[in-house]
Amino acid sequence: VLLHFSCWVLVKNHDFSDLPSYVKIPKKYQLPEKTKIWLVSNSMVQTHSLLLRDKARELHGLSDDLIRYARRIAPFLRYHRYFLFAFELHSGLLLSQNARTTLLLSGENVGRAHMACAFFRIYHVPARVLLVNNDQGFWTQMHYMAEYYCPGYGWVLVETTYGKSPYATKHQVVNRVCYPQDEEDTKDD
Repeated sequence: VLLHFSCWVLVKNHDFSDLPSYVKIPKKYQLPEKTKIWLVSNSMVQTHSLLLRDKARELHGLSDDLIRYARRIAPFLRYHRYFLFAFELHSGLLLSQNARTTLLLSGENVGRAHMACAFFRIYHVPARVLLVNNDQGFWTQMHYMAEYYCPGYGWVLVETTYGKSPYATKHQVVNRVCYPQDEEDTKDD
């Protein structure tokens, strides 16, 4: 049975034009308590991995600017082992979508979202994976993105596939904000 239906959803556009140009990377004690849940390491977002920590240090550089760090992470995620990703996708050989495997071998949007979260969490920036319906103009698809918490501002969307941070929220509906325990199930969604 094939069901076709139409659904209209009102989406509040947010282009992040009011995002400050500089925000210092916060200390853990400076964060609101409700955001600290998104600082943990788990089997998908392995913040204790030396490989991930080394790459995070390279992306971070000497700057203490959170906005700049996010803008370095996003394009790295887009271009990281892109041709290997394309081969894996078309051959059906995509392996585990955890952050470390994605760093080593590449991964699809869920793996890239996990890797983005790892890079932020390594520097004590709360980050979470989002499951969204992403509007492609003529169809929608389930898609994973990431958000990081910007002190004094709120959550900022990172499009890990297109490598943009911040990413305007005009084409997607958030279906699920993944808590750390939900990240274990993201490949099964």
